[in-house]
Formats: sequence, C-alpha cells, structure tokens
Amino acid sequence: MPLDLSQARVDLEAQLTDTVRISRTAGPPVLDPETGEPGQTPTTVVYQGPGAVLSTHGQIVLGQVLGQDWLSEGSAWYRLVTPVSAPVAR
Repeated sequence: MPLDLSQARVDLEAQLTDTVRISRTAGPPVLDPETGEPGQTPTTVVYQGPGAVLSTHGQIVLGQVLGQDWLSEGSAWYRLVTPVSAPVAR
C-alpha cells in the first residue's frame, strides 16, 4: 500500500511534543581579554519550536505509527525531526 504523504505529515507532526532549537554560528569566537582564550561563539537561532530528537527506538516507534520505516536512511543513533515548515538543519 502506498504511503499517503499528507496523512504521514499530520501523524508525524502530532508526535512532535518537544521544543527544539536550531542555531548556526554567526562569527568567530570572542576572545577573553584577560586570558586571550577563545570564549563563546556567537550564534543565531534559525528555528525554535515543535520537534523531536529520536533515538533508534523512537525511529522504530514512528515506523509503527506510519506503517513504514522511512527513517532508516543513514547510520545516526539520533535523528532530529521538525515540521516541514521548519528550515533544513545543516
């Protein structure tokens, strides 16, 4: 049976009960004037909202919800899932 992508999107986004933040570096680290050591690296938040960080077990559960294992592409132990409207994480 083919996967209904519209329904899969609704089903998946209903499971996104965590709040995630995606940020990107926005410049070089700021040097600490007293020690000369690099300090905080400035970042810009590009997305904050619903999402989930899934372990391998979480990926299996979502496969059961959808009836298909479509998250198995790759070898990562964890997977970040965000709504389709969120920017793509690098």
